[in-house]
Amino acid sequence: MGEEFKFDEIGYWSEIKLEIINDYAKEYMKILSKQNFLKPIYVDAFSGAGKHLSKVSKKEISGSPQNGLRQLGTQLLVAQK
Repeated sequence: MGEEFKFDEIGYWSEIKLEIINDYAKEYMKILSKQNFLKPIYVDAFSGAGKHLSKVSKKEISGSPQNGLRQLGTQLLVAQK
């Protein structure tokens, strides 16, 4: 039958990169959410997988698509209040 799905394993440097991108997206979405004339759209043309496996901890790590969409969703909820 089909092959078993396996997450990409990423190194420590990739985990740091994903943290930086997540922190940036969080702050950027705060700024965008204050612009009433803009509607946020999330595009990540070089995103890779939604989840990865850490080579160091062997735990699942959220990829940039999940992080970006999480930040977008959080700011949309805050803006609705």
